[in-house]
Amino acid sequence: MTDSSFPTFVHSYLDNLYIKGRKASTIKRYEHDFSLFFRWLSQQTKGRTIESEWMNITKEQVQQFITYLFEEKEHQIRTVRRIHSALKQLAKYCIEENFCKEHPFAFSGAPELILTPLKPSEWVSSQEVSQFIQTLRSNKNLSEQQLEVRPLLKARNEFIVKLFLHYGLTLQEAVDLTMTQMKFESGTIEINGEADKRSIHLSQPDRQLAFSYYQKIPEPVRPRLHENDPFLVAFDFQRKTYRWSYEEDKPKQLTNIAIQKMIRLEVARGELRKGISAQHLRNRYILHALLQGELTENVQKKLGLKSPLSFHRYVLTIDKLTEEQRHDLLQQYGRKD
Repeated sequence: MTDSSFPTFVHSYLDNLYIKGRKASTIKRYEHDFSLFFRWLSQQTKGRTIESEWMNITKEQVQQFITYLFEEKEHQIRTVRRIHSALKQLAKYCIEENFCKEHPFAFSGAPELILTPLKPSEWVSSQEVSQFIQTLRSNKNLSEQQLEVRPLLKARNEFIVKLFLHYGLTLQEAVDLTMTQMKFESGTIEINGEADKRSIHLSQPDRQLAFSYYQKIPEPVRPRLHENDPFLVAFDFQRKTYRWSYEEDKPKQLTNIAIQKMIRLEVARGELRKGISAQHLRNRYILHALLQGELTENVQKKLGLKSPLSFHRYVLTIDKLTEEQRHDLLQQYGRKD
């Protein structure tokens, strides 16, 4: 998103800063921060305008954006706090000008300057993993309509979860996977991360799972081998088939919103605690890798992280784990190389 395409209320707020005599450099910094946020928000839209998406943003989305800044942009804490402050001021302005009655950013707290360990609620336990995988493989609590399309979606959904749980991919890395990155012959995935490219070697069961999902896609809408087609394809529940983008002349890419919704629905179907997300699965992967004795530098490379800062909370967490938590995190359900 360019500055000129900002929503109207953002232009109004920036003009207000100018009238108040803020320095040009300060306003420019605000523009940069807003551009980063609204680019991210535009990827979260659910058919609504960006203005409507801002006005209806949830507390969960606010936290997702903060996580995005830490995990994918790898910003330092002070930078994240600065961006959060800019968005908080924008939210307060929107309330004052009656653009909206309330806004989560106006009442959210900035991340602490001093990093703290992860709470146990921020990763999944081995029992939760076991229950989640069993749910993904079962037909428990499915409607007749869902049962009709279950054979097409079962392998896809489980493989998506395994990408986070067994290989530590970010949500965006999973969404962005293309057929050029999927190497079925060698059982590897080439990840084009922001920091560097890296290869992930799939276990034999996960390799079979990925290929099973691929073969289930009807041939007319199936991603083409060695092409830039998305590997994870959106599904049309009304037509009961995978979707094709006629504008781009290739399968319709599955969105991060759709993945989040799938996980949320499967968590509810499995009667697991609310709030379990891709990040919870990824957190378990990182803690598991560190507990196995892998060097921080090696785990960073596996995850494509650019700086030790993004890892600091995980290292702090390892130091604070109880013996019971350590034992639980060392369990790796369903991973057989």
